[in-house]
Amino acid sequence: MAEAQALVPAQGPDEAPLDASAIHSRVEQLSLKRLEVEPEAEVAEDEVALGLDSTHKAAQDAMDEWDSATAAVSIDDLDAYLEQLRKDVAMAEQGNQKVSGEISVTAETTFNDMIQLDVGIEMLESLISNLGPKALNHFDESSVLGLSDSTDSCRNRSIADKDYIYELELDHQIEKSTMELEILQHLQRDDEMFQLESKLLPFGAKILDFKDDCLRMFLKAPILTSDCEIYGQKFNCSIDSFISDHELLIEIDKINMEPKKVQIIPDDMSVDILIERMESSRDTVCSPTLIWLIQQCQHQSIINALRRSLVNDANSSR
Repeated sequence: MAEAQALVPAQGPDEAPLDASAIHSRVEQLSLKRLEVEPEAEVAEDEVALGLDSTHKAAQDAMDEWDSATAAVSIDDLDAYLEQLRKDVAMAEQGNQKVSGEISVTAETTFNDMIQLDVGIEMLESLISNLGPKALNHFDESSVLGLSDSTDSCRNRSIADKDYIYELELDHQIEKSTMELEILQHLQRDDEMFQLESKLLPFGAKILDFKDDCLRMFLKAPILTSDCEIYGQKFNCSIDSFISDHELLIEIDKINMEPKKVQIIPDDMSVDILIERMESSRDTVCSPTLIWLIQQCQHQSIINALRRSLVNDANSSR
């Protein structure tokens, strides 16, 4: 009733009376607005209360955690931790003092060096001013002479390098020519051996190997008939069983391809006699010395076979 009176304005003596239906609808509108505002206010109050509760809960949880951690740590552990912190602080202070001392020493050394440098610069300036332009010209000339000497040294070194390269090229040419000469000598020797082998083939001789100036040959035993003729004499005896094959090892001279030493296998003839005959008849022999030596070996083999045959016949006749 009081609210209704408050909402109805006072009527003056000249004003008309208010409409009751309008007043009633206005009251209903205000009631609806009140109903809409009250739930929103309640929701806001609930949110504020919830926020306060969550903040209080978080703070309470932190306090509980701190209390539990503090309760778990003993007094001795706390003292040890504090002591370690004091040591760390003391070490840090010592390090700072050491660095400060090094900085002070470096600054002082730099300052002294700067002073000495300034003094040296002043002395050089005074010295240059006292020497005058002639001395400066002398220094310039000496530097030019030094440059000239350096240029001459470089030129001499270049000439020496060219000479060294030329010597290397000459050495290479000499080595190449030497190798070519050795190849030609080997080819020439191979050609001579081929020609020699073709000449020795009719005498039953065959070259087996030729290495390190040593000629290794196979000498086939001659085939003799009952009316064979040796040195102009005919023999009627069968001596084939007394003739054997031989192997000759002959050391050859590189220059003239002449035999120097001879070894025969089997050793059934005197090689020294053959060498003596070869040396004594060198001027009279027309054929190559090696071919003559092969012929002499074959003849000596036949003579030895004849001797053995005659001895055998004499023993059989007894």
